[in-house]
Amino acid sequence: MILATQSSQHWAGSSDGAGATRQKQAFNNNDADAPIYSTDEFRMYCFKVMPCSKRFSHDWVSCPFAHPGERARRRCVRSNSYGPAACPDVQKDGSCPRGDACSFTHNVFEFHLHPQRYRTQWCHDGSKCTRKICFFAHSLEELR
Repeated sequence: MILATQSSQHWAGSSDGAGATRQKQAFNNNDADAPIYSTDEFRMYCFKVMPCSKRFSHDWVSCPFAHPGERARRRCVRSNSYGPAACPDVQKDGSCPRGDACSFTHNVFEFHLHPQRYRTQWCHDGSKCTRKICFFAHSLEELR
């Protein structure tokens, strides 16, 4: 399954050392804007879930993958089975004693990218939306 990997530039490296060069070139060529990263499937199940394989300095905000210590990191909804509601402990105290075993979302990305929420409501900005990643639908085709 293609979503279980990152992009062909990331995982198609060979043992000749060319893989790292291709990886840097892919990132320098706006790899984060590749069409695969804009799909509903990728955003709901992989965005900020899969660990980043880049081993060079880059902008974590524009990278669709998770980084150590990053606040936008998400748990895999398939393996953690959390629902689309916000965790009351995180809302109250900023942390949750259940950690990854919690059945609620822990951050804005888990909340809005949850499969039961993502693009199920209209974007208030509509066609004028300028967000790089918007959690809401802008057309009937995007509405889920």
